[in-house]
Amino acid sequence: MLLCLADIDASGEDIEREQVEAFDLPPSSGTVGDSRSAAFALRHGQLVQVELEALAPEILAGLVRDAVAPLWDTSRSEAVRRAEDADRRRLGELLDALD
Repeated sequence: MLLCLADIDASGEDIEREQVEAFDLPPSSGTVGDSRSAAFALRHGQLVQVELEALAPEILAGLVRDAVAPLWDTSRSEAVRRAEDADRRRLGELLDALD
């Protein structure tokens, strides 16, 4: 699974406009020198950018949790965790045997 978290600007539009409005995220002037600026301004009516860091950490964490939850296989995750715990115990036993 790969999640991409990014700003909304001419170089990438990962924050949804609805999120910008819902969380009242502050816009700033867009980067004029970006080759994608003109197309971005045409699409959005202005050259603007919103930084991902403007989201409070707990809100960002909630958005990530909500995006991952439908894709996460809890039973598989628990099985991997149990296997890792068993490996850790076994490695500890091997190290103890070296002493």
